[in-house]
Amino acid sequence: MHKDSMNMPTLHYHLKKKDGAYIAKCVEIPAVMVYAKTPKEIEDKLNKAVRSYLDAFPDEMQMIKNQQVKELAISQDLQAKG
Repeated sequence: MHKDSMNMPTLHYHLKKKDGAYIAKCVEIPAVMVYAKTPKEIEDKLNKAVRSYLDAFPDEMQMIKNQQVKELAISQDLQAKG
């Protein structure tokens, strides 16, 4: 078991499907990106990649714990311009 598994924050990722494969990029750790054939495989690979990253850069855990992800609703007038 990973030493920080009990204190691991929930992370988010962007998922795209392109050319028959899935691409995921971690929101809180932009350096972590994985490719896979299925969404299930994406989650497995992303979990391993995040853990490997945090093993290599343990000081990043505190930064991640201090981050906040917020939502922003785009107003109708801005949507019409896009």
